[in-house]
Amino acid sequence: MQIGKWRLAGVMAAGICAAGEAGATGFELREQSSVGQGASFAGVAARADDPSMLFFNPAAMGGLSGYQAAVVGTLILPNATATSAYGNYNALVGGAPIQGSTGGNAGLTGFVPAGYLTAEILPTVRLGLSLSAPWGLVTKNENDAVSRYYALTSSLKVVDIAPAISWQPVPTISLGASLIVQRADARLSSAVDYGSIGAVRGLPFRPGSADGRTTISGDDTSLGWQIGAQWEPIPGTRLGAAYRSQIVHNINGSALVQGVPFPLSLSPTLQSGAATAKLATPATATFGLSQRIDDRWTGLLGLEWTNWTSFKNQTVYFANGAPPSITQENWKNTLFVSAGAEYRWNEKLTLRGGVAWDQTPVPEGFRTPRIPDNSRVWLSIGASYAVTQKMILTAAYSHLFARDATVNLSDPGPANTNLFRGNVVANYRLNANILSAQLRVIF
Repeated sequence: MQIGKWRLAGVMAAGICAAGEAGATGFELREQSSVGQGASFAGVAARADDPSMLFFNPAAMGGLSGYQAAVVGTLILPNATATSAYGNYNALVGGAPIQGSTGGNAGLTGFVPAGYLTAEILPTVRLGLSLSAPWGLVTKNENDAVSRYYALTSSLKVVDIAPAISWQPVPTISLGASLIVQRADARLSSAVDYGSIGAVRGLPFRPGSADGRTTISGDDTSLGWQIGAQWEPIPGTRLGAAYRSQIVHNINGSALVQGVPFPLSLSPTLQSGAATAKLATPATATFGLSQRIDDRWTGLLGLEWTNWTSFKNQTVYFANGAPPSITQENWKNTLFVSAGAEYRWNEKLTLRGGVAWDQTPVPEGFRTPRIPDNSRVWLSIGASYAVTQKMILTAAYSHLFARDATVNLSDPGPANTNLFRGNVVANYRLNANILSAQLRVIF
């Protein structure tokens, strides 16, 4: 009975925690602006020339006159293909090899929408509203993957609605603030090796002979905030800084347990039931520089710090009698460093490009098949074209180069969250392509 408790505890804990591994560098999605993406998001905290900059710094509205709107759509095409995978069952049940495929491409195509409105209500005051999806992604491993006991499907979707205000106490300084209303929805699943559980209990089962499935889902709505400032010390030089708060979610959901064979299905700790856990979207600090070089060229620099240390551990509580489970994550804080430039070809066409280094928060020993994350380099190009003076179209393309990643997970025995998941080693080839389009309208 005790082994059953620990097994379900492990499945549920890893499911909730895996939400933290469902995206690019952790689960952060910067893809909220085609204008910003074209220069690999260099200098976005210092820009005040487009409504989509509201996402990065609410003070950016200080440079926008009249009434403006922007709609953004971004297509993310990730590749996280397992080139090899092997594993073996726990020594308690003989340690035989785990049969299955490498798992295929865990990265699924994702679409990220965003929208922005800004209004100049006084010469020194602007109001704004943004709708964005700053966190989340979807991954899926094949049902017969060697790593199936660690991960099948992972889905984390976060939506922010953020009213904002900016104020210019003097012409060269803009201050801004946003209230963030954030909705988080998570759905995660993994296979369960009931064959091993039955074998340990003395039942006529073999490891891998009776796979079931556990699916965890939950949601929550919570509040956060963002503040920012921009300063133009001399004409053509603009500095910007913004801070987005951590937002803590008390996830209330359920664990759906399927495929439990008789007589294991009689155990109350292997039944579907309620589950609760905390999930935090981390705080970020963003800094930017926009430097006009001449009438055509502008240089851009950016730096973002993300406080991923909120993922040192995660605790899951459930109502079916299984004990609370603590899973060590030990994520580390990260930096995103970017440099780019814009070239004004003529009054209608602006070209841009940029490069960035994007650090992973996942330590080598804590990488999982949910998303085999690793540091990456961004290379981006983009362009804006003014169809009319009040309608601007923007497009951007980025390719992300990432180092290959290795997942190396162990199942040491009872009283651990990996019990009966087996020992698994998998190697992944990583890269991504990102396409974005934006329409800006000035009323």
